[in-house]
Amino acid sequence: MPCSRNHPSQPTSVFSLEKSWELASARLLDLSPDLSPIVLEKKVFLERAAVWRMLLTTIHGYYLQALARLPKDKLQSHYHHSLLQAGHCYGPLDPVGNIILNTIWYNRAYPPAKNVEISAISTRGLLRIAVRSLYGLVSFLCTRCAATHLTPDEAIRRLQAVGADLRLADPNLLVDDDNNDDDMVVSATVEQAYTAAAAAARHPEPHDQVELLRPSNSVSRMASDRLMGDAVLSHEDAEHLSESLMYSCMLSEHQQQPETKIKVLDRWAHIRVQHRINKFWDQHARLVGMAKSAMDSYSNELGVPSYKLHVICGANEYVDGPVCTRPGKGYYRCSHINFLAAQSAATPPTLFFAECANDGTEVRLCCPVRVLPPGTEQVRCMYCEYHGSRIVHPTRVSFRGRNIEFEKMLCGEGVYSKSFTNNGIIAHSREASDCVGAVVDDCIYDVYRRDDTPIKAEDFVRMSDANVVFD
Repeated sequence: MPCSRNHPSQPTSVFSLEKSWELASARLLDLSPDLSPIVLEKKVFLERAAVWRMLLTTIHGYYLQALARLPKDKLQSHYHHSLLQAGHCYGPLDPVGNIILNTIWYNRAYPPAKNVEISAISTRGLLRIAVRSLYGLVSFLCTRCAATHLTPDEAIRRLQAVGADLRLADPNLLVDDDNNDDDMVVSATVEQAYTAAAAAARHPEPHDQVELLRPSNSVSRMASDRLMGDAVLSHEDAEHLSESLMYSCMLSEHQQQPETKIKVLDRWAHIRVQHRINKFWDQHARLVGMAKSAMDSYSNELGVPSYKLHVICGANEYVDGPVCTRPGKGYYRCSHINFLAAQSAATPPTLFFAECANDGTEVRLCCPVRVLPPGTEQVRCMYCEYHGSRIVHPTRVSFRGRNIEFEKMLCGEGVYSKSFTNNGIIAHSREASDCVGAVVDDCIYDVYRRDDTPIKAEDFVRMSDANVVFD
């Protein structure tokens, strides 16, 4: 079951929520007849937080599809960095095409300070670039439609209606600013709107991204032809696209080897950073081991050719727990993992969900899953929701955090922790759903040097984790 892409021009209506909103409107009208003018005109809309979550689910799905299309060798060696830093989903193409376009261009224009080879994309980093993209999309629309006082809530609802596809949210996106459709009043050019989007999305090189995406650039037609279809890009296709992007943006003379920025840390800060880096690689090794065990288990169970890992694209190690060992201490029994894998280089990667024991003793579940269509909420898992993990779960198979445990939580019986209530889960996950700043995993991409200057006794007071900043 491949990680398929929905046609960009028409968001799928499967699992459409329209009937639910109509029913909610009818019930509200029965309870409060005095609200009839508002209800009949606007119906009932989701709360902003709910729409935001659904949009993030949609955008996260686009990132999974983009990961499936990028060539494995380049993704694991280079593109993982540029995708997490600058692979935004807004631009002149469909959302998946924009992610690939922005990722390949940024990798060529601004190669990473050091080579890092990974098989598991940072879960928090992937959610952060999705959140940044959403802020960029909202800012783009509000800037373009400032004359009509388009509010962020209205922009969010418009994006929800079109599956976060900027070409549908702004019909004049690809039209010269002098020939705009009279049906849409705009107060800023597309280039000005991209400038606002790049700032809101925290693009590391906003000016250059605007140059890349501006309507007068031929990049749209060229990239659209090269990214047509859903096939995995070959190494040669990716290199050809990279070369073409550099020439189209007149950046062939751009510094290809930017000066490496070295972060100088005092002795204790350096120790903490090294601890975090080691912790990342320890987790990386565990996840790769779990994914390989899950692939082997799945292949053996069905008697099919073995799968090869493309990339791990999401993980939550805090499932089925915490089981208390002593006051304030506990452990979690298993992990939920998403990974892309293919049986051969000629076949597109399949998206899998796996539930694996954290002690490495068993694979409890491994099955293919599909990216949810735009306009839908993710399948609920109390553990993954609580930690803000965007894991694609199976719709028809039971897993930890879904059936019995979810029912107990809703009935107030308590599952492991008093924090596991419906409101508690949603509240705790909001931090991850709004995160646009630095994440701990960023430390693997930076270059550090230890300052061996002797530390004075009074300096120990100020030495805390707050002194280690990853920005």
